[in-house]
Amino acid sequence: MAVKQRLQPHEHGAVSEFLDLLERQLEGRVFQTLLFGSKARGDSTPDSDIDI
Repeated sequence: MAVKQRLQPHEHGAVSEFLDLLERQLEGRVFQTLLFGSKARGDSTPDSDIDI
């Protein structure tokens, strides 16, 4: 699954790990995942979370 470059390298790694775990746990039932919120819009602050 693609993750936009709006994430910092450590965030990208954490999201990739989470998505891999999600796909393994749900055994092929994941149709789509989306990044939304301030990270997706590109207007995040240091206190912003990652919305998936």
